Amino acid sequence: MKWSAICRSVFASAPLTMGAAASLYFIVTFFILAVLRMNFPFDLEWVEGAMVDQVRRVLAGRPMYTGPSLDHVPFPYTPLYIYLGALFSKILGIGYLPLRLINVLSTAGCLLVLFLFVRRETGKRSYGLLAAGLFAATYRLNAYWFDLARVDMLFLALIAVSAYLVRFGKGARALFAAGILAVLAFFSKQTALGPILALALYVFLFRRALAWWFVGTVLGGIGIGLVILDAATGGWFLFYTFTVPGNHGVIWSRFRTFWINDLLHPISPMLIASLFYLLACRRIRLPEVFWFAFLFCGSLFSAAFLSRMKVGGACNVLIPLHFGLALLSGLAFGCLSERENDKENDRFPAALRPFFLFLILLQFVLGLYDPARFLPPERAVRDGKAALKTLSKIPGNVWVMRYNNLSSRLGKGSGVHVSIVKDIVKVENDDHPFRKKFLDPIREKRYGAVVVDEKAIPKFIRQDLSSHYSRSDGFIRMLRWQTLSGWEITKENIYLPKP
Repeated sequence: MKWSAICRSVFASAPLTMGAAASLYFIVTFFILAVLRMNFPFDLEWVEGAMVDQVRRVLAGRPMYTGPSLDHVPFPYTPLYIYLGALFSKILGIGYLPLRLINVLSTAGCLLVLFLFVRRETGKRSYGLLAAGLFAATYRLNAYWFDLARVDMLFLALIAVSAYLVRFGKGARALFAAGILAVLAFFSKQTALGPILALALYVFLFRRALAWWFVGTVLGGIGIGLVILDAATGGWFLFYTFTVPGNHGVIWSRFRTFWINDLLHPISPMLIASLFYLLACRRIRLPEVFWFAFLFCGSLFSAAFLSRMKVGGACNVLIPLHFGLALLSGLAFGCLSERENDKENDRFPAALRPFFLFLILLQFVLGLYDPARFLPPERAVRDGKAALKTLSKIPGNVWVMRYNNLSSRLGKGSGVHVSIVKDIVKVENDDHPFRKKFLDPIREKRYGAVVVDEKAIPKFIRQDLSSHYSRSDGFIRMLRWQTLSGWEITKENIYLPKP
C-alpha cells in the first residue's frame, strides 16, 4: 500500500477513533465520579435528604400519601422510586447510598440502550458507542443529575428499554414486556406518559396486529394502578401526583430562553445531526424508522420543553431531551453509504461522515468539565457534622426546612421540605385548612427550633414565625447544590421559641 493511501486511511479513521476515545472518557469518568460521590454522607442536592426521609417513612410502615402537615408531605411523584429505594435500603441500610445506586444503575441502563439501539439500527458498534458517549457528555449540562437520589434516571431507563423492545422486539411477548416496563416508567415519574403515548401510536401504525399487547398492557396497568392507589390513600394519591403538579406556575420567559440557553447554545451539534437524520429518513424512504424516531424522540423533546416551562423545572428535566438527541445523532451515521459511489436506497455519500464526526467531536468539547469540581469540597463534610452536633444540643424536635434529613437522623422529627410546602399552598386559597395545619405547630411552638435561611421562609409562614420565634445567633452551613462555577454553601439560621 502506498504511503498516500495509508495517510488517507489514517486521516479518514482519525475522527472516528477520537470520537470513540472521547466517548469512553466521558463514560468511564462518570462512573468513577459516581462511585466517589455515592457515599457522601449529606445532600449533594438539597432534596436528596428528603427522598431518604420518604424511604425511612415507608420502611416504618407509615403511609406515603396522606393529608398534608408539617410532619409530612410527599413529593408530587408516583411512588416506584421510593419503594424500590426502600427495597435497596433493607439490604444496604437507610441512607443516600441505596438511592444513588439505583440511579447509577439506571444511567448505565440508558447508556447500554443507546449503544444497543444504534448498533442494531446502523450495524456499527462504533456508532453505538458515540451515542452512549454523547449522552454521558451531558453530565455537566443537565446539572450532574445522573447519580443523584432523584426519580429521573429510573423513569428514563425504563422507558428507554420499553422503546427498544417496541422497535426491535419480535412477537407478542416483547410488546407485553414493553408495556410492563412502560407502566413501571409511569409509576416512577408521570413524565413517562408522553413517550408512552408516542410508542402506542407507533405500534398502531406499524405493528397493528400485535398493538394491543402493548396498548392493553399500558392501559390496564396504569388504569388499575391509579384506581388502587387512589382508593387506598383516600384520594390523596391523585391529589399529589396530578393536582399539585398541575398548579405549578409557568415561567413565561423560558419560552424564549429555552431555545437559546438550553438547546442551541449547549447542544447545537447534536441538534444539527438529529435534524439531518430525520430529513434523511424521509429522503431515503424509511417511513417506519422515521416515524419511530420522530414520535419517540419528539415526545422526549416535548416532555423536556413543557417541564422546563413550569416553576421548578430545573436542568434535570432536560435529560430526556439529551437522551433523544444522543440517539438520533448516533443513528445519523446509518444514513451514510459505506461506499461513496453506492447509490442503493439513495443514501447520502460517505463523504459526509467526517462532517458529522466533526459535529460529534464539537459536542464532546462543549460537554467537557473538570471532574475534580464534581467532588464535593471537604468542608461540606465538616459543615454537615457540625450541623448535626449543633442540632443535637437543641431540646425537642427541630424543623430544618431545607435539610429535613438532619433532624431525622437525630430522632428529632422529620418535618416537610420547604419546596413541597410552597407547592401545596399554591393549590388552595388563603383560608383553607391546609394552611392552618402548617401554621398551628408554629403558633403552638411545637418545635424546639426552626432552621431556615431567612430569605427562604415561605411568605405565608413568615409572619407567624416572627411572632412566635426569634432568630438566634446560631446557624448551620450546608451544601445546597452544584452550580456552573462551583458548589453553593448556604447559611441556615436557627430560630428559637420566644419565651
